[in-house]
Amino acid sequence: MLVTRLLQFGLLAAPLVLPACRTTASHEREAQPALESSELGTMHNVAVCDGLWFGGMPSVDDLDLARRRGVERVIAVCPVSTSELPLRATCSRLGLEWHELGLVEGNPISDEAVVRALELMGESPRPRTLMFCRDGSRSAMLFALHRVVNQGMKVEDALIEARRSGMRPGEAEDYVRDFMRKNDRDSVLAGR
Repeated sequence: MLVTRLLQFGLLAAPLVLPACRTTASHEREAQPALESSELGTMHNVAVCDGLWFGGMPSVDDLDLARRRGVERVIAVCPVSTSELPLRATCSRLGLEWHELGLVEGNPISDEAVVRALELMGESPRPRTLMFCRDGSRSAMLFALHRVVNQGMKVEDALIEARRSGMRPGEAEDYVRDFMRKNDRDSVLAGR
């Protein structure tokens, strides 16, 4: 009888004690808004987190769908060529805020463009945003940097998320690590 009572108390007390036993690292991960795989029309590698959608190149119809889902801002993180001009015009017609990072075909992404993207993603409050590139890899890379700089996530944890969301391993991962080696989080935030 006494053993039964102790077991009952132990089972009842466990939910109260276990949360206090969590490590700081797991608590930090839980504090991050959840990243979820998603769909947005014909776009590839789409993910969403805390009102920020990112993935591959949208179609004109995808932009309309994004607007209907509450998106208010679009960030193009690829060189905008004449083939993307209808996207800019569609955003204007739909009342979506349009941002380009000034990227040039064949050139690597500049640190200035990354800082601009981080500014847009780090605004508080931030309008619901759709960020896109050709295949979703660069968008996922910038999302990883957003997680590190704007949300305090560890670089390696952010890279794991980004790979799961369409970032190609290799050059993009190296860029994230190099960017964070050159720029500590506080200096990026202060440089805004």
